[in-house]
Amino acid sequence: MSNIEALINRFEKHKNVTDDKFQFMLDRQKAMESAMLELKEENSDFYGFVAESLKEIDNEIKFIKNKI
Repeated sequence: MSNIEALINRFEKHKNVTDDKFQFMLDRQKAMESAMLELKEENSDFYGFVAESLKEIDNEIKFIKNKI
């Protein structure tokens, strides 16, 4: 095997490892983006629930004040 063939083989091995690492990073980033979107949706649901609960409490307070 000549020096050029050895360099080509070494480059191909390195390229495959680099491609795999890059793909792993892309997959990891996609997974993190999905998790962030899910958290955002859960937070929206939670804050919606809190807002609805506060409205109900306000209505009950108004009702009690009107009775007094």
